[in-house]
Amino acid sequence: MKLYLAAGEESGDLHGAHLARALRKRWPEVELAGMAGRRMREAGVEAVVRAEDHGVVGFVEVAARLGQLRRDLGALTRAMAADGAAVIAIDYGGFNARLVARARKAGLKTFYYIPPKLWAWGRHRGRRLAADLDLVLAVFPFEVDFWREAGARVEFVGHPLLDITKPSGRDVRAEAGISEGEKLLAVFPGSRRQEVAALWPPTAEALAEIARSVPGVRTVVAPAPSLDAGIVEEYAPLPEGAVVSTEAAVDLMAAADAAIVASGTASLELALLGTPAVILYKVNTLTWEIGRRLVYVRHLGLPNVIAGKTVVPELLQSDVRPELIAYEAVRILTEEALRQGIGAAYDEIREALRPPAGQGSPGDGAPGYAAALIEDALR
Repeated sequence: MKLYLAAGEESGDLHGAHLARALRKRWPEVELAGMAGRRMREAGVEAVVRAEDHGVVGFVEVAARLGQLRRDLGALTRAMAADGAAVIAIDYGGFNARLVARARKAGLKTFYYIPPKLWAWGRHRGRRLAADLDLVLAVFPFEVDFWREAGARVEFVGHPLLDITKPSGRDVRAEAGISEGEKLLAVFPGSRRQEVAALWPPTAEALAEIARSVPGVRTVVAPAPSLDAGIVEEYAPLPEGAVVSTEAAVDLMAAADAAIVASGTASLELALLGTPAVILYKVNTLTWEIGRRLVYVRHLGLPNVIAGKTVVPELLQSDVRPELIAYEAVRILTEEALRQGIGAAYDEIREALRPPAGQGSPGDGAPGYAAALIEDALR
């Protein structure tokens, strides 16, 4: 039996790789193919289409890539119609919603692991997508009611980052020569080139003010593994004293006293590790103007969305300015009461993301539980 997995960006590739391994663990003879990035390929997923070619976000940015997106959608459609038994979409809603619809017409079983956040920005599309799905594998507890009301069969499997986000145990601070009295600030400027282009220049400017306000602060900048380590300096010089990291991101996240992070999966990883952060989000102006008319939620940063309140500061669009970035980062680095409040809220977030007791097999985590549900449905 051949299953097609489809993930279109860095975080989806990460979760797709863990799901692929969980499927193979339960079902050694299963064949896996689809839209795969480096991690999924390493996990044994044959790449009909490379996920690296899909690292864009925003209405305008996607429009510029429509030709390639159509070609890749066609290639996947032909492949899965020829020999596929099921398609498992992983995040990446705009593309994967179309892929799922085509899979349904071709007679394949259809699953969505980490479904698109239509509860936030596209509720009117939920019922249409639900009609094309055999099962939604939700990773946020509040998604269940949304998908159930849209008419889908849905199971909450817990969030995969609970099991994935684990430091190796290395003492990053000691290796970097950071003494007990010094503060470590980590900067994660995004997993896409367009994010780095938008966020790094104001962040680089802010770092000089942070260094003046917090004596002894050490700054480490960590571009995503999918990007070249020198990408930040293409858009703004590295400030004096800052270094580019070659460490595993999770080790740096766990070691840092505070972080500045592009909105997305990394902001949730920091929350799970207990590291307070300033979340940044900036896109093309037209994308922003279209998006803000469609969004139903008050927050964009995942920790704030899950908590339903402002847990950590998030600076959006025109607020992504050096002086505001510096102000919020200095507060987090120096105000102990603020840090303790963030820590308490992070504890609540971790608990909210655990599946209800009795769901899945102990130790398997969200990918294992999702794989079990998929296998049961297909066998």
